[in-house]
Amino acid sequence: MYMTKKIDEMSKQIKTWLAEEGMYQDKVADDKTYFHFIGESPQSSGQLFELFQPKYREDLIVIIRDLMISSEHLEKLREMDAIERKEFLWDIKFGLLFRKSSFNMTPYADNPCRIDFRREIYYDGLNKNKLMEAIKENYRCSLFVIWKLIERFGKAVSETEPSPMFG
Repeated sequence: MYMTKKIDEMSKQIKTWLAEEGMYQDKVADDKTYFHFIGESPQSSGQLFELFQPKYREDLIVIIRDLMISSEHLEKLREMDAIERKEFLWDIKFGLLFRKSSFNMTPYADNPCRIDFRREIYYDGLNKNKLMEAIKENYRCSLFVIWKLIERFGKAVSETEPSPMFG
């Protein structure tokens, strides 16, 4: 009973923080989580993130941002010489390695179509500042990859380059 009350309080607090910052978008029905929110950051950018508390953890929230690589950039990646592509992707991986967010390239690290950025925050360290830092960190990671792709291949015709969140 205690944990259920604590989780309900945390859910309400997080939703309030997201709303105060203009990030809250929606609540998702998800039987694998205690709560699951969709947020947008930066505001009015159309770039979404997910924030949830998995049912297998009673003291942890997870923030995830997915980056889908544009079809134009995917095509250019695949046209690269295998050694050149490998070096380029390793450069991205090394650039992300010491960030606070973890990342996963899918379906394969040597042929990614999507990169997921993930931050976890334990209840005992969770406050509004920590939450906003985690959301911003995931955004910076996605921005790093986008800018590396733009630097290498140019801007994808189908996309506009995101602007930095904070200067």
